[in-house]
Amino acid sequence: GDYSSSGGGSFYESNPAYAVLNVGFIILVLRALARTYFGTSTKKQKKRQEQQQIEQEQQLNKERRASIDELLALDPAFDEQALLDRIGEVYIYMQQAWQNKLFEPLHAIMTDPLYNMFISRLKRYSDEKQTNHVDDIEITGVELKRFTQSVTQQSLTVLISTAITDYVTDDATGEVVSGSKDMRLHM
Repeated sequence: GDYSSSGGGSFYESNPAYAVLNVGFIILVLRALARTYFGTSTKKQKKRQEQQQIEQEQQLNKERRASIDELLALDPAFDEQALLDRIGEVYIYMQQAWQNKLFEPLHAIMTDPLYNMFISRLKRYSDEKQTNHVDDIEITGVELKRFTQSVTQQSLTVLISTAITDYVTDDATGEVVSGSKDMRLHM
């Protein structure tokens, strides 16, 4: 075979199968290189992310321990489990008050901005003649994360993990307008 280009066209023009094979081979080589490069990079990134997550968890555990120590220094009779149990009870009470649109009793345990935010949303449900139902409430965990204090305020950060059924109904028809009576949400 004549491999010169003097015969009126290039070798690729006269042998399209070879050109397709050659392009295919180049694509395979590029894919292999990409997998090698990006695969290694992805593995390194994943390992780095896992290490960062471990370090963050260790830092949060240190902060949590320091928070508990600070609470114990302020109140030697501090009972973490009793506090967490009470927070779980208040959470369930709050959900029931929300569903029943009777949020006023919770004002005493909330900051004004938080209470006003809840009341504003409840008013919208009332204006739209809808009810947000929160059923089958299951608390799967309550964990103290952080305690801070300033001259005027003490603040606890608590993580509450739950499973609930959350849906909104039309007050006139009882029809579900959003959410689902059958789907449990894990939060």
